[in-house]
Amino acid sequence: MPAIVLGDLELHYEACGQGEPLLLLHGSFSTARHSFGTLMPMLARERLVLAPDFRGHGQTRCPSLAWDVPQLAVDMLDFLSALGIASCPVAGHSMGGDCAMIMATLAPSRVASLLAIGTAGARNPGLVPYLEKFAPHNAPETRYPRFIRALKERHAQAHRGDWQALVRATIQTCMRYPDFSDQDLARLAMPFLLLHGDQDPFVSEGEVERLSRLCPRFERVLLAGQGHSPHQGAGAEAAAGIMLRFLADATGSGKLSARSATSA
Repeated sequence: MPAIVLGDLELHYEACGQGEPLLLLHGSFSTARHSFGTLMPMLARERLVLAPDFRGHGQTRCPSLAWDVPQLAVDMLDFLSALGIASCPVAGHSMGGDCAMIMATLAPSRVASLLAIGTAGARNPGLVPYLEKFAPHNAPETRYPRFIRALKERHAQAHRGDWQALVRATIQTCMRYPDFSDQDLARLAMPFLLLHGDQDPFVSEGEVERLSRLCPRFERVLLAGQGHSPHQGAGAEAAAGIMLRFLADATGSGKLSARSATSA
């Protein structure tokens, strides 16, 4: 797993494939490999796929364990700059999708096209209570031992034994972000695809309607029988096909739109 130094941040990332770059951003409590391990080889047939571990996650290291989603967005813009990438498509799952949207509001010219998986860029009232189950004061090591064991092992290099810091930072940032204004969303004029399952509890029709109303080139693909992570497991191949068709359309070379790929 290659690494690049960005100030005090030693950022580790996955890279595979060749051609035009595509940046993939994982969700909360996850890593690049855990979130996109199945999907990346499929996308790499047509793209150079770059998938970093965020600050505070996976193998990425930083002296401070504090972070929030806007900081992650700045990190990702710095990451692209360090690699000499002026602009590229950015795709993210859940919190990674929120991060991608923040990147696009901060620097619209840097995000050639935007693909959000399992997030419509709004705080969901059910998310924080879900995350609170894993808060240190709720004794998650006793109640959810498998999850906490995986959290400790998956992010050991990032949290250096303080897994509680990762949980606290995740809960705090999800309580505050995303917080897009209508003006923020109107800046997302690049091709924008929302991909989510019809059983995803964290994407509401009201949120989708807001994006459709405010974002000039927004479209949505709804995957039947899928939940919050439609790009993983059995859904990976279908998700990869939709993503590659969307990216081809976004650059003017596609023959089939993402909208027509399913019965969205």
